[in-house]
Amino acid sequence: MSGYVVLTTTCGVCGKMFHCNPNRVPSKDNQAFCHECVEEANLERVKLGMDAHPIHPEAYKPLPEQELR
Repeated sequence: MSGYVVLTTTCGVCGKMFHCNPNRVPSKDNQAFCHECVEEANLERVKLGMDAHPIHPEAYKPLPEQELR
């Protein structure tokens, strides 16, 4: 039998608690960022002519336990 892993953490920008995939969530210096804050940052980056930060499609979904690293 296998299960899933979900990281519960607070966003490094807004402080909101959220759930994410620990292997895929956008982060920097061990601080994860919620989907809303990454989307908002990406809108600003594009306005400034910068590339948007990629968001993996599984970043905010449960991780199969066998994939935990």
